Amino acid sequence: MKRKAFLTLPILLPLLLPLLASSFFLPTHFSPRPPAVPSPLIRWTGGEESNVGDLVGKERLKRFLEDASFLGPIRFVCMNDGGILEAVGSFENMVSKDVPGRGELATFASDDKTFEAHLNLDMVSRVEMRQAVAKRGDHDNYIIRFISGEGKTLLSSMLHREEEAYDEDALAWWGKLKGVFGETQEM
Repeated sequence: MKRKAFLTLPILLPLLLPLLASSFFLPTHFSPRPPAVPSPLIRWTGGEESNVGDLVGKERLKRFLEDASFLGPIRFVCMNDGGILEAVGSFENMVSKDVPGRGELATFASDDKTFEAHLNLDMVSRVEMRQAVAKRGDHDNYIIRFISGEGKTLLSSMLHREEEAYDEDALAWWGKLKGVFGETQEM
């Protein structure tokens, strides 16, 4: 009997090794941020700089969302009369697509599809970036709100604190986005 069990180990080992290895090396779905914060009115594009001052409407919104992808982990908050949903994801992997009868939707999804959010770009008329004292705790929240033409918040997003602190690069990038795009931008 001992010999039979010994013989199955060489057969099972190649099947188990990838499973064991993946549990030790879990990939993260957040891309690295740019190595340095670019100067005002430019965006990081893998080494190139470009002006955002002339962009308006949906093109400006898309550029803002692309640049926000460097913020890393974001807490998305969606509220309605019946509930509140909060989830941590990022603005990475944005894909926009026209959906008949609904408008152009921007989708943000993690590589492993454990997070997915959609924003109707046609409904966003204003983006606000605010720094506010948290209701609980001794820290500030760094908030981005997407506002409709009727003044309703469609989606809120905040820098996500990890281990009771914000990532310094994320704070610097948030400040740069606010400086480049403005505290309030009309679409």
